[in-house]
Amino acid sequence: MMMVLTSKTPAAPTRDYSTLSTNMPPSIFGYAKCCDGIKGEDCKQYLKSTSSQTLAMCRGTYGGLIKLTGCCLRYEIFRFTDHC
Repeated sequence: MMMVLTSKTPAAPTRDYSTLSTNMPPSIFGYAKCCDGIKGEDCKQYLKSTSSQTLAMCRGTYGGLIKLTGCCLRYEIFRFTDHC
């Protein structure tokens, strides 16, 4: 899911993207957003950094939220509407 969020978010018109992974139970809901002014490759690099930090800091958890200056990334095992 992290790879999908990292690749799809920079190309989205509003630079935010939601996804659902059902590859294995439980389903995982994910969301990523780049802040205004951060576009294209810069957005992608921010999200790559965020996703690697998330994997390091949130390993083994059912959810996580990482906010950086330029972007945020969240994943949970339930639907959520308060993104970042």
